[in-house]
Amino acid sequence: MRALIVSTLMTLGLTGGVAAADNYHHDARVEHYRDHRVRPAPRFERHDARRGYRWVGGEWRWGRGEWIWMPGHYIVIARW
Repeated sequence: MRALIVSTLMTLGLTGGVAAADNYHHDARVEHYRDHRVRPAPRFERHDARRGYRWVGGEWRWGRGEWIWMPGHYIVIARW
C-alpha cells in the first residue's frame, strides 16, 4: 500500500513539473511561413515595464524548412 502511495505522489509530482514547464511557453503563437528567401517582418509585441526586468523582443528563426516566430520574454537585470 505504501509503495502505491509513493508511486502515485511521484507521478503527480512529475506531471505537475511538466505542466509548469509547459506554462512558460503558453503565449507562443506558431505561424508557418515557408519562403526561405525573405525573413518575415517583425511582429509588434505589447509588454509592460517591470521593475528589475528587461524586455527582449521576439524574432523569426529559420528551422525545419520554415520561419518560426519566437515570442519575446523578460530577463532579470543583474544588480552588482
